[in-house]
Formats: sequence, structure tokens, C-alpha cells
Amino acid sequence: MTPKRKEERYTAQLPCILTEAEKAQWADEMSQLDADWQEKEDERKEVASKFKGELETLHGNLSRKAREVREGEIREVRCSRIYDYELGDVYELREDTGEELRRRPMEPHERQLDIPPAAGDVH
Repeated sequence: MTPKRKEERYTAQLPCILTEAEKAQWADEMSQLDADWQEKEDERKEVASKFKGELETLHGNLSRKAREVREGEIREVRCSRIYDYELGDVYELREDTGEELRRRPMEPHERQLDIPPAAGDVH
């Protein structure tokens, strides 16, 4: 005689309605997970902000150096201002290269020559 029916037992992943106790426990776990997530998100933003600042500083330094390579560095340079009374000009020279920086006509007050001290005058 052949059996009319066969039964096998197995397990399957199927939806189940949570009990009130399970819902309360899961709500607590979700609350903790949300707090943990928010903490990590805040850390990520803080680190990203720090890196952004560091990257901006590096980029600024890089841009400044590139500009200095192209245009030269700004430095303190000794200069001379020459009052040429014959031409009526004032011009300025770099003492390191002799390059003329600028030239302009003398102002009226600059045309006055200094009066040398009289013999025997002590300052």
C-alpha cells in the first residue's frame, strides 16, 4: 500500500507580527542605533570640516608658491629716491638691481634746495 500523504518539516523566512514586548524592545534598539548613527555622522562632519580646512590651507600655499614662481616673491628691497634738479624729476631705483621703479615730475615744494649750514653753525 502506498502512502496517501507525505509530510516534511522545514523552516522558511516569513513575515510575523511582533508582540508588544518585541515592538518595545526593537524600538529601544532602533533608538540606540539612531543615536549611534547620529554620533558617527557628527564625527564624519567634524573630520570632513577639519580636512576641508587643511585642504584649503594646502591649496592656498600651493597657489601662493606657484604665483611666486611665475611672478617672483615680494621682499623688502633697499631703494633710493633721486631728486634730479636739472631735469625736474624725482625717480626711484632699486639698489640691488639698479632698476628704475618710477619717475615723476617734481612737486613745487621738492624744487627747493636744502640750504647748507653756515660756517661755524652747530646743529
